Amino acid sequence: MTGDKSDWWDQTVVFSSSNNFLTKAHVKYLENKLIELARRTIKFKCTNLNDGVKTKLNEALQNDADNFIEYVQNFVAILGFDIFVDTSKAIVNQISDNVLNE
Repeated sequence: MTGDKSDWWDQTVVFSSSNNFLTKAHVKYLENKLIELARRTIKFKCTNLNDGVKTKLNEALQNDADNFIEYVQNFVAILGFDIFVDTSKAIVNQISDNVLNE
């Protein structure tokens, strides 16, 4: 896009549902949770200025959405991107393992 401030983008991953099960509430919930996950990583800087809309879903819809998030995390990892891996926890676990093994 000409004049777009996001000219630093060089790759994009888009997700959709094959059976149209994603409602507007699902999408808001997913956006919020995925932004939250992306901000926990140390490898990437999340420059999204909003946090998405915190949306309450009933238990069944939230389970569906959480399963979709797990699918997204696995799929993105298979593509070679670890944008949703909480590397801060991984580093703490690695340090703890090293200290305990010494």
